[in-house]
Amino acid sequence: MYAQDIDNLPKQKIAGDLIKKALSTGQGLISSQIVQEFCNLASTKYTQTMKASDVKEYLRVTLSRLWRHVPSLDFYYRSVELFERDSLNFYDALVIQAAIDLGCAKLYSEDLHDGRKFGNLTVINPFTNV
Repeated sequence: MYAQDIDNLPKQKIAGDLIKKALSTGQGLISSQIVQEFCNLASTKYTQTMKASDVKEYLRVTLSRLWRHVPSLDFYYRSVELFERDSLNFYDALVIQAAIDLGCAKLYSEDLHDGRKFGNLTVINPFTNV
């Protein structure tokens, strides 16, 4: 989200660098929840909201290259179990479960506790020094 946020330049740079690294190494992955949240925020949150054509272009050029997780019924079952077991926000449970399903070792998020572990997955807040 921050990669497109002109109101927070320090976070925009960090997020942009993470996306560039993910695209160049092929190691960054996102879930459909991240795609949905981006589309929602890009069209409503920013001071200068993105036009639909710009959102579509960002989806095509950037996010489509990172999007690897499509939800299934079993995914939702696992997410509900994670939500209940770890007392999470449901949408956070969806993002965490998708990262687990993809075999990720790191999950970059400012909304979750930095350093928190979910099995082999570790949450990292890339904005701790901003």
